[in-house]
Amino acid sequence: MRWLIAFALALALTVAVACDGDGDGVPTPEGETALELDKNAVETGEGEFVFTLTLENTGDNTGVNVDLSDVWEEGLEVTDVSEVDGEEPELILDQGVEFIMTEMEPGKRISLGYAARCKESGTWTNTAVVSAVNAEAVEASVEVECP
Repeated sequence: MRWLIAFALALALTVAVACDGDGDGVPTPEGETALELDKNAVETGEGEFVFTLTLENTGDNTGVNVDLSDVWEEGLEVTDVSEVDGEEPELILDQGVEFIMTEMEPGKRISLGYAARCKESGTWTNTAVVSAVNAEAVEASVEVECP
């Protein structure tokens, strides 16, 4: 029975060390950081758009669990998503995208592009959001007109 307790403690210590000391798989932030987010849209055809989200860590510390998401509640549907740093962002149904980075170094800049088409006519405003464990959430909006 004592060996089982010793084994469990050794396993817990190994997990804590591998996960940067807190055992939850999330790196420990060195301190606060700052994120900037820009969003733009280019109409590529009637009712078809390409959106680009540009994210940069403008702070002095590594961003931890950086979560970039852009979801259209209505009006548009996502038809294609580009890779980011060789990884595929997650498609949220046909309504948006999400990309999560465990760590984002200071000065790092990424772009996430996706195509969407109108499914309803009207003027649609959308806001993309980025957040991190050690940064304030930042938003960027764009408005498009669907015929």
